[in-house]
Amino acid sequence: MQRDEEHQLLLSLYETYQKDLSKFIIYRGVAANDAEDVVQSIFYAYYRNYDLTLPEEEKTKILLTIAKTKAIDYYRTKKDVDVLSIDNIYGEMEAMAKYQTGDGLQKIIHDEQCYEIREIIHNLKPEWRDVIIEYVVCGRSTEEVCEKLGISENVLRTRLCRAKQYLRAKYHFK
Repeated sequence: MQRDEEHQLLLSLYETYQKDLSKFIIYRGVAANDAEDVVQSIFYAYYRNYDLTLPEEEKTKILLTIAKTKAIDYYRTKKDVDVLSIDNIYGEMEAMAKYQTGDGLQKIIHDEQCYEIREIIHNLKPEWRDVIIEYVVCGRSTEEVCEKLGISENVLRTRLCRAKQYLRAKYHFK
């Protein structure tokens, strides 16, 4: 394969999947400010290990598998650590005090809540889950969701309403 042709295929792949992969990995727990780096690593892994001329359906499956793996890797390796300076003892004391006030506990509670919400969404009926993910998580317009799922706007609104009711009941939103 010519280098220019390969470059065009890679660019086309990136333009086709970049936004969706970014939203997907953010949904899977990657911080928004790190999402672009993770997306780049997904495309790099695909480029290094797979043929750029595969059918679209195969590319999608492979990219999503790589994205899941990269999100898991990110979650395992990412640490929220403050770098403390020896030169600034007061800064160190403030940083230490931050961990003693319960901020760590709040982060754990927040992480648990996010996990619980993801699990509830995962356990929704497939037609409700698709609507919630496309409309709420990915932020697509009603027209885009209807077109992608092949449903009418009335069906979309009904499924969205029922899914929200289910989520409120299961999570006990306040």
